[in-house]
Amino acid sequence: MAQASPSIFDQEPQAGNEGNYTIVNWDENASSEGGRYRFKFANGSGGMGWESASAAINWLNNTLTISKGHGIKFESLSPDDEAANEEEEEEEEDESLECPQEDCPEGTLAVLSTDADGVETCRCVETGDIGEGLGKIGMGLGALALVPIAVAGIVVFGIVKLFGSKK
Repeated sequence: MAQASPSIFDQEPQAGNEGNYTIVNWDENASSEGGRYRFKFANGSGGMGWESASAAINWLNNTLTISKGHGIKFESLSPDDEAANEEEEEEEEDESLECPQEDCPEGTLAVLSTDADGVETCRCVETGDIGEGLGKIGMGLGALALVPIAVAGIVVFGIVKLFGSKK
């Protein structure tokens, strides 16, 4: 039995039902026809039914009075629902935040930035700020390029002074 929580099927309780959860587990031996989901309600009672997580959620949210408005936590999933959960998690991992330019005012560019914790955020940066930053980088690189030339000049000057012609 695979541990699923948090899963794509989990739901938080609605206002007024904070802390009330129905815990759901997959029981592969629940019936002669195959597995079923088992439920433990917030009041401690239990139940069993449904072969898919989506059918179980629909029943818990819309039919059963004891669980309406409560949160739902899946502690384990059926093999089919586990595959759907893993596929959804992979899609979420692959999605990188995109910064649409149309969200930024004129004269700015949408820029993706990542903080020290790895959290990506979009922000609008004035194009002048970008140019200024690039200019500083260029000046720094230019200064670095001049250092070897200056060192070579000093060395050549020293050699000429030491070994230069004596009149």
